[in-house]
Parts: sequence; C-alpha cells; structure tokens
Amino acid sequence: MRGNILASDGISADTLRTIYQKMYTRRFIDGERDVISMLPNRRVISRSAVDKQSALLTQHKGDGSKELVHADTVIFATGYRNAHAPLSDRLTRRLDWEGDEIRVGADYAAQWDAPRGQGLFIQNATRNQKGLADPNLSLMAWRSRQIADAILGRKQQVCNVPSFVNWRGDDRSDAFLKSA
Repeated sequence: MRGNILASDGISADTLRTIYQKMYTRRFIDGERDVISMLPNRRVISRSAVDKQSALLTQHKGDGSKELVHADTVIFATGYRNAHAPLSDRLTRRLDWEGDEIRVGADYAAQWDAPRGQGLFIQNATRNQKGLADPNLSLMAWRSRQIADAILGRKQQVCNVPSFVNWRGDDRSDAFLKSA
C-alpha cells in the first residue's frame, strides 16, 4: 500500500487554491460568517445533539486547549490515513466489519442493523474493500454522487460488469484462472 501513495493521494495545488478561494469569497466578499470552520489537529472528546445540531467538545492536540463547537453538519476529514471516527461502543457493535474497516455497500453505506432509512456513509476508510481508488481525491465527486443518490432514493445506472482488478485477494482470482 505504501508504494501506491502517490497514485491515490491526488490533491493538487490548484484544488487546494480553489477550495481556499471559495471559502474566502463566501466569508469576506459575500459576508457569510460562520459558514464553515476548519479545525485541524483536534480530537473529539464528546458529542451531543440538540435540535438537529451537533455540539462537539474538542481538544487541540498541540496545546491541549478545549473548545465547544456547534454545527449543523460535521465532517471528519481525517486525511489520507485511515482513522476511526469517534463512534460509541454501542454503535460500533451494531456495524458489520471487514477486518478493521466498516463493511460498506456499492453506495458506500455502512452495513449494519440500522432501521430502514437511517444511513451511515463511509468515505476514504475502505481501501481494503474498494482498492487504491478509495482515498483518491479525483474520485470524490463520483463517490459523493453514489452517496447522494442513496440518500435521495434515486436509482443509479449500474454497470454489472465485474472488475478485472481483484484488490481483495480472495477466491475470485482462482475461479478466473480455472476458467481460462
């Protein structure tokens, strides 16, 4: 996996610049305050939810300072290293696991015993299941579309051709070799 790092960690200076400029425009030109906050180098100590808003108590990993953050949406951007989201033990037990990864479907929905309509979607944490492309930034829009379609209940046009790349190393390659 380490040898493929440059093939999958596809962020560029142009992409970073575009993201920064969009955030700058919304805040300083359009006057939209508190639209987005980026809080790097922090860990979540606790989380609670009130009226569809999350309250996170975070701690800075450098100086140890703590802060309370309120947000409508929280995105854990853990970088290119797989990092487990701060899930409760109760939730962790309800999830299906494949090794140390949460098992996901084609639409990146976690496989678990949730009530119908309660989705938990996972991105950039399924490299053993999805392969080298999983953390690739250039495929983020495609993965996001899979998730958005699942949330909105839209049917996707599915290509039923099996991949010729076997990332998992399971028995499928043996079946292929026997048929050749």
